[in-house]
Amino acid sequence: MRGDVVHRGEQAVFDTRNTPLPGRHNRGNLCAVLAALEALGLDAVALAPAVQDFRPLPNRLQRIGFADGLTYVNDSISTTPHASLAALECFAGQRIALLVGGHDRGLDWTDFMQHMAHDVPPVEIVTMGSNGPRIHAMLQPLADAGRFGLHAAGDLPEAMALARAALGEQGGVVLLSPGAPSFGAYRDYGARGRHFAELAGFDPDTISAIPGLGIG
Repeated sequence: MRGDVVHRGEQAVFDTRNTPLPGRHNRGNLCAVLAALEALGLDAVALAPAVQDFRPLPNRLQRIGFADGLTYVNDSISTTPHASLAALECFAGQRIALLVGGHDRGLDWTDFMQHMAHDVPPVEIVTMGSNGPRIHAMLQPLADAGRFGLHAAGDLPEAMALARAALGEQGGVVLLSPGAPSFGAYRDYGARGRHFAELAGFDPDTISAIPGLGIG
């Protein structure tokens, strides 16, 4: 891997900017898949361009639509703080309102907080769910220092409203990557993703890039 381009030796194989799979972690996954194809005796170089036609599953960094200057991204399957960090990396340099929090299973958010302190953070962070107050308290000193805007919501509808208001007319990305399970508020991460899509103004039954498969 050199920059955004997959290489085999000195041969450029595939430019990952041509794939709908964002993020460094997905680039690593792509390299592993191509290596596996070669191990099976297949021509990975010839097959690599087919990746650009791949359609990711719902709830996994799923761009569900654009409306009123905002791009809505559903990463409801994110149930750990490190998954939220990986999602943020996919949108580096963009104006982001990150929605985090959910069921509190006692996970350590220290690495997340340190990333917010030392790397380029999102513009706004909205906490929600049963672990929302704990995450909010950890991030408050950084918000007070001007690293980002910090908002507390009681539930997903309120979090969406706060995210929209915080990004304002300049627009940006509303990213649901909770870093926590959905239990207590939703049946599962799919139900949380469906609600996010509905709140964004989209039909969760039709927005999947895979024909016949909505968010479920």
